[in-house]
Amino acid sequence: MDNSTTFHKMPIVSALTDKVIGFEILLRSFRGIPLNTFNQYPQLYSDFSFQLLKEILHLDHQKKLRAASELLYLNLTPEQFLSPGTLEFLYYLHVSKYRLENLVIEFTEHELHCDLWRIKERILLFKQHNCQFAIDDFGIKVSNFQRVFEINTEFIKVDRSVITRSESAQANQDALTELVNFCHKLNKKVIVEGIETKAQLKQAKICGADYLQGYLFGLPELIV
Repeated sequence: MDNSTTFHKMPIVSALTDKVIGFEILLRSFRGIPLNTFNQYPQLYSDFSFQLLKEILHLDHQKKLRAASELLYLNLTPEQFLSPGTLEFLYYLHVSKYRLENLVIEFTEHELHCDLWRIKERILLFKQHNCQFAIDDFGIKVSNFQRVFEINTEFIKVDRSVITRSESAQANQDALTELVNFCHKLNKKVIVEGIETKAQLKQAKICGADYLQGYLFGLPELIV
């Protein structure tokens, strides 16, 4: 029976220096359960939240994920973030010898339709462990700017579709620049996703993005 666990990581780079500042962790399989099964039955993310977070913590402690000074980005569904297993993980951090420094927890923006008060309360608990937060996939579908105001995140990740649209017309390029400027006024750092070409890299830098992510900087790398 296959009980393997597989994670990949993708680099995030500085738009100013082109140097890697951190990695996003991507789940591919957990204890033999493939990613497509998790996506088909989202409750599994919540059911295994403690085990998933604990596994990532141990990999990080073994220095398999990143250098000590680099950021570690982890995408959680709101339900997973609010699950009992996540609270159990916080307690585990409190009583164990392990620390998870420079962690950035990402929430997919269009999934934030649950109780924002509970999310904000749990954010406060995680910030006691020096965690930071990001809104992921911003700009896809109909983005809700009110959530940007209500949830105190340090980062906004602009969905890859936005940089793709910006190549098609000057108006779309201007819109991306205005979006980045708006985020900066809210004291958010902006990560532009989906950078796959040098033209997109140039456009993202022109619009004032802080950080960049995409296949141009490397394909997902297996963590071994």
